[in-house]
Amino acid sequence: MSMLTPVNKVLASVLVGLVVLTTILSGSAGASQVKTLSRQDLDAMISANKGAVTLVVYWATWCSSCRQEIPVLNEIRAAYPQDKVKIMGISMDRDAGQLEAFMDMVDFAYDIYRVPEDQSHGFRDIVALPTLVFYKKNGTKGWTHKGLMLPGQIRKTIDIFARETQ
Repeated sequence: MSMLTPVNKVLASVLVGLVVLTTILSGSAGASQVKTLSRQDLDAMISANKGAVTLVVYWATWCSSCRQEIPVLNEIRAAYPQDKVKIMGISMDRDAGQLEAFMDMVDFAYDIYRVPEDQSHGFRDIVALPTLVFYKKNGTKGWTHKGLMLPGQIRKTIDIFARETQ
């Protein structure tokens, strides 16, 4: 005869489930899904994207306007050919674990990178979040917008730079 009451059996099952879930999550937390980058890495990536309009979005998980922009950017990513428009999200979060937990809950249709603390000096010019930086097809900076940007404005800016010849 079992010494556990029905309520205790349920609690024991829940406890076992939580232990299993914690084990799974702690195992995946060690394998970082977010790539880090320096300013030099970013410059090299933009240069490699020549021929495409590149949109670099600086954001953070704690920024509500930044979180509002994610579904819009996902839609924009889907609306343009991958070889014509590149979107890169650069998280300014200091806590990599917080960023990874957020990314486990939210789908991104574009690549996300994180600036490690020892590389933050290369991004001192980012003073507001979100900040959207549009690069022309020739790799030069075309326009910077600080703060939440309307979806139509983002598309219009991409379209203007996409029509330009290199």
